[in-house]
Amino acid sequence: MPVAGEITVLLRDWSAGNPAATVPEFLELGVKMLPQYIKDRSDLRQAQMGLAESMYENGDLDSAQRVLTQTTASAKAAKDIPAEAESEAFSGNIAYLQGQMDVGEALTAHALELSRKPGVSPAARAWSAIFYAWNRDNNGYRSDENVRLLQFAVKECRDNNLTPRATWIDSTGKSYFQARDAGANPNGVLEGTWTQRQAAHGDGSQ
Repeated sequence: MPVAGEITVLLRDWSAGNPAATVPEFLELGVKMLPQYIKDRSDLRQAQMGLAESMYENGDLDSAQRVLTQTTASAKAAKDIPAEAESEAFSGNIAYLQGQMDVGEALTAHALELSRKPGVSPAARAWSAIFYAWNRDNNGYRSDENVRLLQFAVKECRDNNLTPRATWIDSTGKSYFQARDAGANPNGVLEGTWTQRQAAHGDGSQ
């Protein structure tokens, strides 16, 4: 896509003068530059969510949440249900990770509801189910519905050949971190000691 290529070139040119640039700095710059190059609001939301998810995967939860708050508001205003479902699913999961349980529960529940509507991508359907069920289970709300949702997510991942992700569990066994890159490592980025489960489908299954 030409726009993505142009942004990549600009980021490379910027990094040439900033040899100590970090991944978070690259992502922050990308967020700032996107509106200059992507004028279609729907395409812009998708690009912003992609950067927000990369921020999440790199442990920058505050920045990811800030961008997702913007994409959720934009999606609501445009009645873009697929984007709203994906944005709220990730935003809700981050809220859980940051200890905002009520916010996380509300966002993941709404994302799950939206994910059942037409036009939502298989990946968004899978993540909406995972973030809702896994977080409820981790917080003591165990139910058969959680199991069914995780089984549904497994099927969505396998049927649609979704990219495997790495799942990490912290030393308490209560918190988890998932990354698109199976080689990602939250140790030294997120607080605590993390142990990787075997790389798998979106919900941690094989």
